[in-house]
Amino acid sequence: MFVMYERFSRASMNPYLVIESRIDKFVATGLYDRIGSWPELAARSPFIAQCRRTPGGFLPLEMIYDNRPVGDTLIQRLADRYYLNGALCRGARVRLRQATHWLRQQIEDRLSRQESASVLSLASGGARDVIDAVGGADWADRVRYLGVDLDPQAVTYAHHRALAAGLNGRFRFEMGNALRPPRAWENRFDIVTSLGLFDYLRDSTAVRLLDRIHALLRPGGALLFGMVTSNPNQRFFEDYLNWRMIYRSPEHILGLARASKFEQIRAVSNHDDYFFLVACQRL
Repeated sequence: MFVMYERFSRASMNPYLVIESRIDKFVATGLYDRIGSWPELAARSPFIAQCRRTPGGFLPLEMIYDNRPVGDTLIQRLADRYYLNGALCRGARVRLRQATHWLRQQIEDRLSRQESASVLSLASGGARDVIDAVGGADWADRVRYLGVDLDPQAVTYAHHRALAAGLNGRFRFEMGNALRPPRAWENRFDIVTSLGLFDYLRDSTAVRLLDRIHALLRPGGALLFGMVTSNPNQRFFEDYLNWRMIYRSPEHILGLARASKFEQIRAVSNHDDYFFLVACQRL
């Protein structure tokens, strides 16, 4: 590695950008996900260190969404680039784009027919999907939003992100248990989203939560939820990161949605996106 660094330096090139480009090409070959992850390299990655501190937390997801290596040394940044290019990280960024697009369409459709739209996120984390969908839109002040998360750091982080995006006081974040939304919220929301919560719920709990969300929505309201389907580096995630999720096939996920009270159900994701998004509507 140091010999390679010196060679690039003599050529007046940025060694990080050159090696990063080669890593990207290596990932594109498909070999990356078959060889698994290397613990020796993982020990150098600030991203992996954060994953080990808070597996499944909002900060690792924000780092995945940013897709920007960090670290003080070349090897740290290259290690980050390696892991941020993993299958699940790529899938999470696809999920974010799909969710943002769906949300924007849903909000614009409702605002074409009504004065305002109300949105709820359960286990909202950094609320990246809603902030990206609403921030900068000329109709942003017509959206009322509530993000709920058990983690006080996530609540504070999302609040500051919303302010930085120019979103007004109609965006609120509060601590709360996403599995137990109060009855006072019933028939209150036009749109509900939950992207990562269901990855940690048993089937029976997932169906009960779907039924609870059905009650939170107004007639005609819509839910977007997702679950993880596969992970070529599952063993590394579980053994090294202690990041354990429940992996389900797209057919299984659709079956859970059909077992709930929702009347209309459709897939938003492709079957091979690593995460599978489902849109449900209350009639």
